[in-house]
Amino acid sequence: MRRTAFLREFLLWFRTFFLRKVRGLDIHPTVRMSLSAKIDQSFRAGIHIGKDSYIAFNARVMAYDFAPRLYQYTHWRKLFY
Repeated sequence: MRRTAFLREFLLWFRTFFLRKVRGLDIHPTVRMSLSAKIDQSFRAGIHIGKDSYIAFNARVMAYDFAPRLYQYTHWRKLFY
């Protein structure tokens, strides 16, 4: 049990680290994000997730609307659940 909890915490940390450093998303290091949550990759500059936010199971964070070709900035402020 303890190993699986540690492995899950490491995977959650590594995912946010990868999205911040490799993909270049503006995500605060204290953000908790479910492994099934999806982040829009088409307009990365439009996504800003603040301190102590939590992105729950199966959530999608979008910054681009395909039909009207509309780019919007998505800001999640501090303590957004």
